[in-house]
Amino acid sequence: MKLIDSEVFDALMIAYNDLGFYVYNPHRPSLWSFGSVPDNVDAAFEQEDLLANRTDVFPVAGRNNIGIMIMKPFAAGHLVASKSTPPKDTKIRPSSDITASETLRSILSYSEVACVVPGMASVEEVEENVLAVSASISFSKKERSTYEQKLARVKSSLCSRCGDCHSSCSQNLPISWLFRSSYIAQHPPAVEESWDDVEYFSLHQNIESVCASCPSVTCHCPYGIDIRSSLMDIHNFITELRNNGLLVKPSERIESRSPCGRFRAKLLKKIELETVKNESSIGLRIHLENSGELPWLVWNQSKKTDARIIVLHEESLLHTESLHRTVMPLERTFLTVLFSVPRNMESSLINIKLVVPDEAGKEIPVSICSFETNSAKSV
Repeated sequence: MKLIDSEVFDALMIAYNDLGFYVYNPHRPSLWSFGSVPDNVDAAFEQEDLLANRTDVFPVAGRNNIGIMIMKPFAAGHLVASKSTPPKDTKIRPSSDITASETLRSILSYSEVACVVPGMASVEEVEENVLAVSASISFSKKERSTYEQKLARVKSSLCSRCGDCHSSCSQNLPISWLFRSSYIAQHPPAVEESWDDVEYFSLHQNIESVCASCPSVTCHCPYGIDIRSSLMDIHNFITELRNNGLLVKPSERIESRSPCGRFRAKLLKKIELETVKNESSIGLRIHLENSGELPWLVWNQSKKTDARIIVLHEESLLHTESLHRTVMPLERTFLTVLFSVPRNMESSLINIKLVVPDEAGKEIPVSICSFETNSAKSV
């Protein structure tokens, strides 16, 4: 607040949405081992209080004539259903019937808000967001009432990760983190917001659902979520993903190394995009973790030394795709590659490599995976 009152800033970008959270808390908490809750449970739930941003930050910014720019207005796709990556299983993450128009107009109704910066991953989402504010942004009382009712339904079905339920579990399960892992499994781009310790099979190591055989169901959610039933559905969903090769346990992931051994990478997922698949083109979404000790550097484009993914057919280059940003050790990233497949190939084997520049700008290759073009199944 002192910085806002300093009269140094003209604008401020903060996260806010009417849900009050966006699920993918990027701060690593003080985690506990399976079946053991730490003494200080509150320390494990450090996350930004978005509602406090509205009640505390908005008025101070307004008093100082500072324009507020809002990010995370759709709660990372939980408040407004994503058109590009819809939920795989609506029992795990119920699809919201709140529209982009309602959400954007609600946020823009605050006088302190100068603009909203929603995420968009498809042309359809761009059009929807633009049309949402092309007319009046005001809400009638009836529209506001309908919106509040929809918002209440979402809150009663989506785990906010408040952590109040943890002390009520007779099996000492980290309940909110199990919910979080299932949401991330349904929303592939969120891979950057996760790490091995909080993935489902690290938190729930039993083959069978612990909740299914719980002898003393004591868990309670202050917002009315049926925890036991929901966690059983989550276990079935995650197990199905693993059985179908769509999710790999952290301990089963294969690490790739450069010939010099200085750069290493783990392939977390390789998902074939059915929406672009045809006889001559393939689309892949690749999820990687930097498991080495050196960063994957993204430098100035003019130096042509960006860390990038290359797609090869034998030794022929089919496609190259630069990483979006520098990826530090233990960080994760994802990118989408679209490439054309040469016709009448004698071999259909495609190789995917990560090319990383070292400190001197020398390009170091790391083999990521190989697959046949007629069987590029998700892993």
